[in-house]
Amino acid sequence: MAKKSRSRVVKPGYLYIVTSPTYPEWTKVGLSIDPKKRLGGYNCHTPMKDFTLYYEVYRKNGRLDEEKTLEFLQKIYPTSGQEWFRGDKEEVKKAIIEFLLIGENND
Repeated sequence: MAKKSRSRVVKPGYLYIVTSPTYPEWTKVGLSIDPKKRLGGYNCHTPMKDFTLYYEVYRKNGRLDEEKTLEFLQKIYPTSGQEWFRGDKEEVKKAIIEFLLIGENND
């Protein structure tokens, strides 16, 4: 049986970037309805509680945008899993913004 793409279901939300000075070379990109609440989840699992919300942008079809953005970033940055990228947070942010703008101009 073929795996169903999560992106077929329209789910609004915020694409976000989370960073930590403990892992300065890593940038986390994800999707959440409430990024600030999601941030609390990261800080719950680290003694330093130093994760910060670096960037967030609301998307009407957040699930699809997240899926496509992660695929795009995986072609540019080394990754340790699907959502953690070894790259400067500002450069990752610029790549996301440019990618989303290109997508909107092609719709």
